[in-house]
Amino acid sequence: MAPTGLSPAESGEYPAQPGEGVAEPFTQLDEVIHRLAEEDPGLVPASGLGDDLRRLRSAVERMEAEFSRRLERFDRHQGYVPSGCCSAAGWLNEECRA
Repeated sequence: MAPTGLSPAESGEYPAQPGEGVAEPFTQLDEVIHRLAEEDPGLVPASGLGDDLRRLRSAVERMEAEFSRRLERFDRHQGYVPSGCCSAAGWLNEECRA
């Protein structure tokens, strides 16, 4: 949220148009995941990986919650229609293999 209590789209921090301006958070997320994938867990004692695992699980759960939040809006406002799909479930199956 922007400091005003508005979402980034509402505050003008990035445009609300689909696909415009929202790339930055996803670019950052991709970069962080890439850095994690480059780390060698073999350099850390196995007993020391517990904190990593807890933090990764927490991040996955938070991303799942964000996915669900966005999916709800995508479904409610029929964001799948331009793709030719007849439902959000059909779009998920085709586009996300879900």
